[in-house]
Amino acid sequence: MITGTLRNVKQCIKNRESATKDIEKQELEVRTIVFETRKKINGHLDKLQEKLLHELTSTAHTCKSKSIKILQKLKSTEQILTKLRKETDYMKQFSSDIQVFLGTRQVNKRIIHEVESMKREFGAAKDYELKVSIHSLIEKLSNDVEDFGKIMVSESVTNLDFRDPKIDQAQIEINVPTSRYERKI
Repeated sequence: MITGTLRNVKQCIKNRESATKDIEKQELEVRTIVFETRKKINGHLDKLQEKLLHELTSTAHTCKSKSIKILQKLKSTEQILTKLRKETDYMKQFSSDIQVFLGTRQVNKRIIHEVESMKREFGAAKDYELKVSIHSLIEKLSNDVEDFGKIMVSESVTNLDFRDPKIDQAQIEINVPTSRYERKI
């Protein structure tokens, strides 16, 4: 009876040790899935971020180029007007009245030309404001998703077969000696 029970207990111990190892193996598999999923999501987000930042750089460069182009024209016009003013001052100082009149007339025509050119530039000029609109699903991910996932446990009845040694014990026939006591009457 003890031997059978001991064998039964050892079998149950092996079963539970195996079940524990299975749980550890499953835990490792789930961890791997979680890490791989996160790695995949992070990789995808990195690509999306890089794409968006590349678009930002390109757009900002285009906007700055347009502003710089107008700025350069303004600086060029400033230099031209400064030069014309100096020429006019010099002419007023060292030329006759008729020369000043004719020279001033030429300078005024040039100024009108520069002003018209600047008006056209300003008509096409724009101010830019860069903003970003984050995709609604990414916003939802950061605001609404509260769990990375859920751990699910399925339970089933174990296949432990613990037998009561009394039940399995065969009925042993015991020979009871018959008494040979004979009585003589």
